[in-house]
Amino acid sequence: SRSTKDDLIKLLKVPAAKIEVIYPGKNDLASPAANLPKGLKSKSYILAVGTIEPRKNLIGLFKAYALLPIALQEKYPLVVAGAEGWNTGETFNCLKVLKLDNKVKFLGFVSDGVLSKLYKETALFVYPSLYEGFGFPVLEALSFGAPVITSNVSSLPEVAGKAAVLVDPNEPKSISNAIQKLLEHKEDADKLRLIAQKQVDKFSWQMSAKATLKVFEKVGSQ
Repeated sequence: SRSTKDDLIKLLKVPAAKIEVIYPGKNDLASPAANLPKGLKSKSYILAVGTIEPRKNLIGLFKAYALLPIALQEKYPLVVAGAEGWNTGETFNCLKVLKLDNKVKFLGFVSDGVLSKLYKETALFVYPSLYEGFGFPVLEALSFGAPVITSNVSSLPEVAGKAAVLVDPNEPKSISNAIQKLLEHKEDADKLRLIAQKQVDKFSWQMSAKATLKVFEKVGSQ
C-alpha cells in the first residue's frame, strides 16, 4: 500500500524512487456455507473478523458497541470471527467491565465457507484496526456486498475507497455513530452496497502480476 511505502520512507529511510506500490488482489474464498453458525440470523448481526490481538482494536469496538441504544444491541449481537492471538487479557476484561458478555459471540477460527456466509449475511461489517499493511478482510467483506465501517488510518482508506464509512479508531463514539447510522438508515447501507463491487474490481492478482512483471522488466533493462 502507499501507506506502507510512506512508512518505509519515514522509518527506514528508503528512497522513494526505489519503492513501487503494487496492490495485492482479492482473495477468492470458498462458496458460502449452507447455514450460518447456530444462533445467528441473516442481516441481524454485526460482524468483526480477525485474530484477537491489540492491533485489531476490539476494545475500541466493544466500547463503541456499548454506546449503542439497548434496542440495537438486543437486535444486533456483535459477532467476532477469528482465533485468539496474543495479549488478549485486556480485551476480554474490557468485555466483562462493559457487561457485554451475553451480547458478543466469539466464533473462533472458522472455515472459508463459513466466513463467506458470515460476510454475505451480516447487517454490517466493522473493522476498526489500528494499523494494517493492507487489510484483506475489508476487501473480502466488500466483495460479498456487506456495508463496511473501517478505520481512517494506515492503508485502510486505500482499500475501502468510497465504498465504506471511515472512522477514527481511537474514538469509540465515532465508531458507534457510524454503526447506528447504517443500522437505522438502510438507504445509506444500500448506497455502500451499490459501489462495493466497483471498489473490489480495482484489486486483482492478474493486475498485481502484470505490475510486478513491469518492475522486473524495468530493473532488468537497467
